[in-house]
Amino acid sequence: MPGSRTRRTTAGRLARGTVRIARPALLAVAVPVAALGAVALPLGRAVVLVPLMAAVAAALVAAGHDGFPGRPGARRTVALAAAWGALAVPFASGVHLTGPVGAAAVAIVLVLGLVVAADATSRALTRSARDVAAQLAVESSLRELWEQWQWTGEALRPGADPAGRATALVLRDVLLDELARRDPAGFDRWMREGAGDPPDHWYEQDAPR
Repeated sequence: MPGSRTRRTTAGRLARGTVRIARPALLAVAVPVAALGAVALPLGRAVVLVPLMAAVAAALVAAGHDGFPGRPGARRTVALAAAWGALAVPFASGVHLTGPVGAAAVAIVLVLGLVVAADATSRALTRSARDVAAQLAVESSLRELWEQWQWTGEALRPGADPAGRATALVLRDVLLDELARRDPAGFDRWMREGAGDPPDHWYEQDAPR
């Protein structure tokens, strides 16, 4: 229904706007506290703890990221985790120095960090789902791709389950790429005709992969 679609669009924009604000705000809170802590942090402790925390954070994120180390995005994510791990040491020192202000900074960093982490997790899951769908699409016959497209149409109807809609959107994007690769001429004709139901010949016959 139009009203529900509008609400979902508004919610999506609000979520994206929140993440865009949370990222710089997180740095604006964490970096000054860490800078204060770095001044007071003994050099010997910093030399040991900063690389150690960076390595631990990077290892934890790398272990949970399927795309590491092959994908550039995964490498950036791991590098960012290492940077935050390194920053945690002077930040903890700064929190100790600043007392109640530091405690408030911890609370703010935790909230903002959860927002940013949730967004990163959502993006990673979407990428993983797309990778799986792309592999399945390559292995599917043209008839199976046709059937999957029909399923996405059902899943995207008004009132459908939100999780199913999200999956269908990812799958539909993959299917468009694969159908265009399998049958470029038929795909172009389908697009010109308005991209309604897929052509019947895709159901009736296969095309070379």
